[in-house]
Amino acid sequence: MTTPNYFDQNKPGFPPNDVQEGDANAAYSVATEAAAKVPQLAREALDRAKQIPELIDEQLKENPYRLLGIVGAVGVGVGMLIGSKVMRALVVSVGGYALTEGLRGYVAEQIQAKQIGGPSTH
Repeated sequence: MTTPNYFDQNKPGFPPNDVQEGDANAAYSVATEAAAKVPQLAREALDRAKQIPELIDEQLKENPYRLLGIVGAVGVGVGMLIGSKVMRALVVSVGGYALTEGLRGYVAEQIQAKQIGGPSTH
């Protein structure tokens, strides 16, 4: 018994045009709906972000030791990461890469500016 090949591109009508059009229309409608929701979601995220200081203040008043413990644990974790050789190597690597790419972009802009507005030959 052989397994049918549903993806045989030599088969007439593969893939059916109505499926392609239906898929494209469905994808377009989903993308349109998602794009329409972006401003509302951004406003909600901003409103929640503005509430963070108030929530921290409430938590500090209700459970001061828990919040201090969490902050202390985060501080110890960050300190361990910064103090480790692996993290230092990672920071140096990322910093070197960023510096290299920044200089490369700056040099490219300068070269392009010279080519566009460079000295004219009379």
